[in-house]
Amino acid sequence: VALSFLNEYYPGIAPNLYRVLFEPDVDYIGKRFPQEDIFQDLDTFNLVLENELKSNMNGYIVMVSEYFGENISEYIKRQRKKMFSIGREKKKKKLLYDCLNLLRKLHSAGLSHLDFTSHNILISDNHEIRLCDFGKATPMYTFNLRHINNINGIYPFESCAPYVGKVRFIPPECWDLIKKQEELDITYPLEYLKSITDEEERKTFYFNVS
Repeated sequence: VALSFLNEYYPGIAPNLYRVLFEPDVDYIGKRFPQEDIFQDLDTFNLVLENELKSNMNGYIVMVSEYFGENISEYIKRQRKKMFSIGREKKKKKLLYDCLNLLRKLHSAGLSHLDFTSHNILISDNHEIRLCDFGKATPMYTFNLRHINNINGIYPFESCAPYVGKVRFIPPECWDLIKKQEELDITYPLEYLKSITDEEERKTFYFNVS
């Protein structure tokens, strides 16, 4: 969803998204919908999701996006001799600036990545930068939260899933939430929180994604 949104409204932050496809198990082909319609467009894809997935139809969602360079981690390894030659500080500062500027653009688009690491930042041969892997991305703000009733206006988005990025990059507030979930033996936070009706108690299981 995030990649599709960025591709449509904020190009230049992520690699281009070319197609979202749904490939059902072979047993379903020709039975629930014509084979020739499976890969045509997003309307067909959405129709399949709406009408068929409720019946637990098995299959694969395939996202076809632009192949964009390599991640920053591999790039630095490959360029290490050049990076640490004459002008290395200037190159490092330029790379850092470009990465932070890309993150700023993402936040301006209203999204928080939540897995902003060197493995999820791509760089091309002409040194253009893009973000990838939006599996943990969330909105920065919302008009509706599960754990707070009667919100008036926009509110910073909060999540109960504290596993943000790689382990060494998890922020302190998320570690506190992880420890709390482990102490209470919580495996599925959303399911657990359905049983808590007190709003003040529910708030303690969420963190601000921004």
